[in-house]
Amino acid sequence: VITEELREWRGRAIPLEGKQIHDVVDDLSRKYIDVEVEAEFKRGQYEGTRSLDTKRFRVVGVRDSDADDYHLYITNLPREEFFPADLATLYRCRWEVETLFRELKTQYELDEFDTNDPDVVKILLYAALLSLLVSRELLDLVTEQADDEIVFPPERWAATFRSH
Repeated sequence: VITEELREWRGRAIPLEGKQIHDVVDDLSRKYIDVEVEAEFKRGQYEGTRSLDTKRFRVVGVRDSDADDYHLYITNLPREEFFPADLATLYRCRWEVETLFRELKTQYELDEFDTNDPDVVKILLYAALLSLLVSRELLDLVTEQADDEIVFPPERWAATFRSH
């Protein structure tokens, strides 16, 4: 439930306080949504009972004009220091890091090592990072030469690269 709007809008803006965010998000045409919400959740079981609790979060939405919808981010970062566009960039970069680590673990086998020798671990780590670097460089070259309609998702490319 939206408890407070953190940004004022001019004109005939739809008031959001007291409404569920997913109920109003489709009716909005703002560039950004910046609100505080109160979320209710069940606590973990303790001595046979589960209790309900609430917590407040900041929810930021950035309109994606191509998809005609919002990318919503739940955060505890302060409004004074992080504007909605900054948060979108920050979370997009964070997601890139997450997918990069997932690729390293799944395609380049960094999730398990068959050794405890620190030197061998370093060698395996460097080999995986170099393989990733070469793979991404080749992907960039192939993407440059390919038609605009052809898309090579990085993880699918990595699996193909790894298999050869």
